[in-house]
Amino acid sequence: MTQLKNIPTLVWVILGFQLFRLALVPNMGMMPQDAYYSLYAHHLDWSYFDHPGMVAYLLFLFEWIFGHNLWSIKLMDWTVSSLGLWFFYLLASQILSKKRALVAAFIWSSSLILSVLSLNTTPDVPLILFWTLALYSAHKALYQGSKVHWWLTGIWMGMAFQSKYTALLLPLGLLALLIIDPTLRIQLKRKEFYLSILIALVIASPIYLWNAAHDFASFGFQTTERGSSFGLSKKSFGLLGGFLGSQMLVIYPVVFLSMLSLCGVWLKKLWRHKRFPAGNQLFLAVFFVPTFLGFTLISPFYWVKINWLIPGFIGGILAISMFYKSRWLPWHISIQSALHLVLVGQILFYLVPVQSDDTYWGWDKLNESFQNYTQTHADHFLFSSDNYKTSAIMQWMNPKSNWLGPNTLGGQGLQFGILYPNLDSLAGKNALMIDSEPRFKNGDRSLNPPEKLQDYFTEVHTLEPILIKDSQGKLMRKFQVYQAINYHPKGDATYTKRSIK
Repeated sequence: MTQLKNIPTLVWVILGFQLFRLALVPNMGMMPQDAYYSLYAHHLDWSYFDHPGMVAYLLFLFEWIFGHNLWSIKLMDWTVSSLGLWFFYLLASQILSKKRALVAAFIWSSSLILSVLSLNTTPDVPLILFWTLALYSAHKALYQGSKVHWWLTGIWMGMAFQSKYTALLLPLGLLALLIIDPTLRIQLKRKEFYLSILIALVIASPIYLWNAAHDFASFGFQTTERGSSFGLSKKSFGLLGGFLGSQMLVIYPVVFLSMLSLCGVWLKKLWRHKRFPAGNQLFLAVFFVPTFLGFTLISPFYWVKINWLIPGFIGGILAISMFYKSRWLPWHISIQSALHLVLVGQILFYLVPVQSDDTYWGWDKLNESFQNYTQTHADHFLFSSDNYKTSAIMQWMNPKSNWLGPNTLGGQGLQFGILYPNLDSLAGKNALMIDSEPRFKNGDRSLNPPEKLQDYFTEVHTLEPILIKDSQGKLMRKFQVYQAINYHPKGDATYTKRSIK
């Protein structure tokens, strides 16, 4: 059985998990997020509607080297995540003993959430790399007196903010640390801290300029629009339960509960004794507690996505690794290995159909089937109004086409709305629309087209739906297809006709 003294075993387990993920790269299909952020990369800009541009720049680099293919996208995810894991271990080695650093590296490397980062493109992929680097350099700057690492801290904080807005918590956490810790407060009188902040601001400045040129669309989307649905509701208990269950699954129950317990211990000491954690514990706490505990507390009032806590996991895992019991490791290895075998089965055999467009399965068959429609309606423009996912996938698979998004029908177009802000040139033209039906009941075509089509087209004809079946002939996915006539970009169409063809 694995104990703390059995260091070689942990090393091989860590390497095994990452090599396992590399082996899955060629077998993992295209996810909508892969295609959407590849759309970023094909339209390079200073920033983008929903996120800053780092994920786009990395995808552009990997596509430039390896070509326009799924392998280059997945390889970027795996490579950047692997670098993040390596620097996580280096950070752990600065704070913990060698044995404890390996335990921390094992906890992070064996998590399902790291597998998600290694196989699915999101802004969290570069965020975690630069977040970890920022903590690594900040620790060296503060506790080893390295001026160079003050500069590097600024660079990594800027690069992290170029990845995702969550990185704003890095300079705020650093400032809180210097204010709280009396032994570090002297840094507030020195220029190095302020220089690091200035460097971060300069690196992040393209984001501010892009937002200023686009009516602060990205900042508004990530703050005002997301906050509009915040509140207590009948779904609150379900939201909390879903949050706790998903977080325990992706990071491991004992790890999540240990982090939650540690937050409770720290807060209890602060409440009763007016005493903060000290030394390395305080260093980790300022970068861990706000993200981890903050999103946990709002989870009954808002749908917290599984990836939002990831930055907090970096400090949290290091903190709990100080006392993580060696007797827990055998079960930890066994359970996480079993979960990853289930993941293999899902990826290779699609054991559990996903009633959502957040899946890799069936997109290639959709694209192949839809070619029959485009050949007979070559003069029609193409769009989908189900968020960004179908349009992004079809755009990636057909790079010479121009797929439009939900803004075609006056909806929130996300990056599609930035790329195609004015659709007046399409007035009077006909279109083909794909409408995903993830929770279908049968394979029949729709008798009632989406009502929104009636505001933008004068006629709508329901075409034969695209039905995606598995090798046994079981219906797995369904897409309605509509031919829409005479587009009115202002939404002022006089609807006259509906038919089934």
